[in-house]
Amino acid sequence: MKRLLLIVFILCIALSVWSVSWGLGIKLHGHVETFVTARFDLGTVDLMLKTGIIPGESIVDVIVPGVFITTDMCNFRFHGGFEGLWHLKEGECLVLGRLGVNYGLNLKIATLYLGGEIGFPINLPGDFFVETNNLYPIPTLITYLEF
Repeated sequence: MKRLLLIVFILCIALSVWSVSWGLGIKLHGHVETFVTARFDLGTVDLMLKTGIIPGESIVDVIVPGVFITTDMCNFRFHGGFEGLWHLKEGECLVLGRLGVNYGLNLKIATLYLGGEIGFPINLPGDFFVETNNLYPIPTLITYLEF
């Protein structure tokens, strides 16, 4: 166990040297979603990859991967991108286009982001994707720590 923790610690330091930061957080959008992020610094804009889980009757009922483009202005972080809510039991995925803003509070060890976003359901063809004809935009509250 000590060896695993040491490897994770070394990887986190190596990623921060290459302008990659990572974060842990929660989202509230009808369910509680815990997620991890990796943000790659590309200059003016950044690429953020996210994966989350929503627990249910079994250990994990929904997996939530996402890809976002972010930019920072003063203490605010604006982001837009796509994420899918993939229900493991039903084998269907709801795809959302997300737009949001977070306010960053600089702490000594990390930055705490508090904010919100709105998800617009996207209708895609195929049996794997959920039909979104009668769905409304989904508001979400976000909080996460970025290291």
